[in-house]
Amino acid sequence: MLFGHLRPACSACGWIYFADPKVAVAALIERGGQVLLVRRANDPQRGLWTLPAGFIDAGEDPVRAIERECLEETGLSVRVESLIDVISGQEHPREHIS
Repeated sequence: MLFGHLRPACSACGWIYFADPKVAVAALIERGGQVLLVRRANDPQRGLWTLPAGFIDAGEDPVRAIERECLEETGLSVRVESLIDVISGQEHPREHIS
């Protein structure tokens, strides 16, 4: 069990197969006129500031995905009030919008 699902993985190198359409979600979390940002932990653009965001797993609801990503990236349990947009693309070599 990896990241909440049974996934093919290589025990030698740690590679994990994620079957997903490369759709990402991002959260705009605002409180008191301030917006929550996180530092990117991975390339591309490691170290730069961004909204909490991540990939939607295959079959996962976008609202549940952003709640999961916020918990993973910030430790915060959030409740999504509205879904603004879902964007997918292939502009990056990893086939997602960075």
